[in-house]
Amino acid sequence: PTGIALAALLIFGARASIGIFFGALLLNASIVSIPLSIQTAIGNTLGPLLSFYLLGRFNHKQNFMLSLDGINMFFISVLFGSLVTSSNGVLALFAWGALPSEVAWGTVWYVWCVGDLIGFIAVTSVVLAVRHYWGELLKIRVFEFVMLVILTSVVEYAIFGFKFFGANSNYPMAYLALPPILWAVFRFTPPVSLLSVNLIALFAIVGTIADHGPFAKYSIYESLVLLQTFIGISAATVLLVVGVMSEREAAKKELEKLNATLAQRVEEEIAKTNKHQNMLAQQSKMAAMGEMIGVIAHQWRQPLNALGIMVQDIKMAYQYGEITGEYVDNMVKQSMSQIGFMSKTIDDFRNFFKPDKQKTNFDMFGALLESIRLMRAQFKANSIDIKIKCPRDNVFYELEHYDEYEKCDEYLIFGYPNEFKQVVLNLLSNSKDAMISNKQKDRVLLVSLDDDGGNITLNMEDNGGGIPSDVAARIFEPYFTTKEQGNGTGIGLYMSKMIIEENMGGNLSFHNTQDGVVFVARLKRAV
Repeated sequence: PTGIALAALLIFGARASIGIFFGALLLNASIVSIPLSIQTAIGNTLGPLLSFYLLGRFNHKQNFMLSLDGINMFFISVLFGSLVTSSNGVLALFAWGALPSEVAWGTVWYVWCVGDLIGFIAVTSVVLAVRHYWGELLKIRVFEFVMLVILTSVVEYAIFGFKFFGANSNYPMAYLALPPILWAVFRFTPPVSLLSVNLIALFAIVGTIADHGPFAKYSIYESLVLLQTFIGISAATVLLVVGVMSEREAAKKELEKLNATLAQRVEEEIAKTNKHQNMLAQQSKMAAMGEMIGVIAHQWRQPLNALGIMVQDIKMAYQYGEITGEYVDNMVKQSMSQIGFMSKTIDDFRNFFKPDKQKTNFDMFGALLESIRLMRAQFKANSIDIKIKCPRDNVFYELEHYDEYEKCDEYLIFGYPNEFKQVVLNLLSNSKDAMISNKQKDRVLLVSLDDDGGNITLNMEDNGGGIPSDVAARIFEPYFTTKEQGNGTGIGLYMSKMIIEENMGGNLSFHNTQDGVVFVARLKRAV
């Protein structure tokens, strides 16, 4: 009855407790006195209610057989429910004088508790399994199911139906019930597995009452306890195996679902990553563009001042009658020279941000010089000396000695020229900012190329104080910056590393020196 009561509560809710109480009352009233029936009915209602509450408290009311956690919680909840019903029942028997004097109350309590516990496990699980898996029951393999029922019946009749080798030979052969149970568990749905246990229980009860089987050679109480234990362990074992298989099946379905959508999710993640990388690249370009606007401002300041002086000189020459053909020619020549310089600055700026559509062979040293020349005015305005060394030379030359550089050999690498220039601009800008913020008096930037035959290495060394050891591991992370808020985006070095390593197959690293830091970009020579 306790198993049916808990199943009713799980299906219909707490409102079923009224029916449970009156059902237990009518059943007990036909056997014992009304007062004893009332108290027993109260216990028969409170026990299942407690189990129902505990299952609901831990969110296992719907179908606890879907996981091992649910089954474990089911065992715990029905254990407490059995303790309530058995304790209340023994107290009722004792209070109303219905407990036989020759029977120990502890034995009665134990048998009652185990019986209710078995009822919870065996009956409740079957009712809920049938309700939950009803659709799958309709798809049962009929022939195999019939064979299972026949085998189970034959085996159980052999165990509990008659005696082997003489009238008093009740051999302990309960273990023979294990193969049919395993067959049901691994080949059928949970309802069939649990029904097979109940079929075994039916044979065991009938056989033991008829003094047949391994539990019939003891006293009535001992036989009852052994029989209940056998049924309970069988049902609990089936439930545990069902829980394991349910979790495995759920994991299998989840894995199939993941595999079915794996390609789509990989494409989505790649698209997200590409979108993020493109966004970072665009931000890096915009940051570089802001830097370049500052470069243009420095580059144009001197020619604009020169043009302003020329315009003023024309006015004064007109006032004093000094305008001649030679004067006009000289003034036009000087003006066009300044305008040409400004125009070249704009062309360099436009070429710098022109996107590279495909990789090509380009002169690494020439691209390096173009980037340095763009930053020349800013470095000069901040008293920073730039010295450059060709791979064929062992001497660093000042930036102004352009002729020396033009004689430098070509060092061809395969990649994106403008992206490489962006890297150089980022490194130059970082070195400039470091030397300014460090308030270094003698500010020097040494730029050199080394050629080992297979790789060309760019070394850029400043004396700006170096990178603190506590942040050295993070300087290539996106959005990480050591500059004050508003003075850095934190994406320049990240994008520089991405360009050198991901886009051009090289390597970008750094190491501190005594006075500053050296950034090293190593790229393969073009074939």
